[in-house]
Amino acid sequence: MAGQLIVSISGVSDRTLTDVASFRTQLEDRGVPASFLVAPRLKGGYRLDRDTTTVDWLVEQRTDGDAIVLNGFDEAATKQRRGEFATLPAHEANLRLMAADRILEHLGLRTRLFAAPGWNVS
Repeated sequence: MAGQLIVSISGVSDRTLTDVASFRTQLEDRGVPASFLVAPRLKGGYRLDRDTTTVDWLVEQRTDGDAIVLNGFDEAATKQRRGEFATLPAHEANLRLMAADRILEHLGLRTRLFAAPGWNVS
């Protein structure tokens, strides 16, 4: 059985969208599928719900067959070098996941896929 390469791209926002879109095109030219690791809030005050250009682009990518993967709720609320869910009690982690899920649903990006930031969960 042959493996399949899937490239996961994180940090998609208005500041990175041009480069991300260019990279995605290069992957597509090579037949490589992508997944996009998405969090509703990032450092620097970024909020996905205020960035309609990125939301529209992500919706288009999913329509074209790429995966949207929930990658946390609020990157800015974490300590340096620690994943958002690394030290949270399970109840708090669940509340953050529910909030992130609700925001993505509101934006038309709801997903059942999750990858913890920094690959750490409580």
